[in-house]
Amino acid sequence: MDPYALLRSLAAVATIAACASTPAPAPDPLRVLVYNIHAGKDAAGEVNLARVAAVIGDAGADVVLLQEVDRGTRRAGGSYEPRGALRVVVDAPGGVVGIVNTHLDPSRSDAYRRQEVEAVRRIAADLRARHPRTIVGGDFNAEPGSATIGSMLADGWRDAWSECGAGDGGTYPADAPIKRIDYVLLAPGFGCADARVVPTTTSDHRPVLVTLTGGP
Repeated sequence: MDPYALLRSLAAVATIAACASTPAPAPDPLRVLVYNIHAGKDAAGEVNLARVAAVIGDAGADVVLLQEVDRGTRRAGGSYEPRGALRVVVDAPGGVVGIVNTHLDPSRSDAYRRQEVEAVRRIAADLRARHPRTIVGGDFNAEPGSATIGSMLADGWRDAWSECGAGDGGTYPADAPIKRIDYVLLAPGFGCADARVVPTTTSDHRPVLVTLTGGP
């Protein structure tokens, strides 16, 4: 056999082997910011939409989930504000991502939240069945260990802060946080590299910034 032909064959085999053993590049990290902006008012109730915009810009997030963006937002007289969920599918770094953004009722009782979270569960489950890389985020007005959060986690969603956050993760009230009520929940298609609370009183909540990876 022609020795040069043999060398060319061996080189081709080596190239094929090298290509076969090279892992596919991991998806780029996805940075998600969850922020209740209090209709553009700071923790003292003063309008400061420009500062809110600056906090969001400085975070450098790929996806920003906002709550209380409506200037007509009210918190008075025990009135009940109808709640909902925004469901979107985006072409984010690393591929398609399903996103559910919600804001549950702030009542002292868990009754409204328990009803609302059942609707959120159905919406999120349907989206997750179509898109394995799905997240659910927002202001749940419920602390870890509550029935509301327990209902969501029972479906296999994972609390990003529990996986990769440091400290208690308190987000409310912004000037002296004593509650963790703002969340990013992950489907199995995501892992969590980092989660932190941004220390600011630009709203009455502190935002949560989470960096996600391609898988758990």
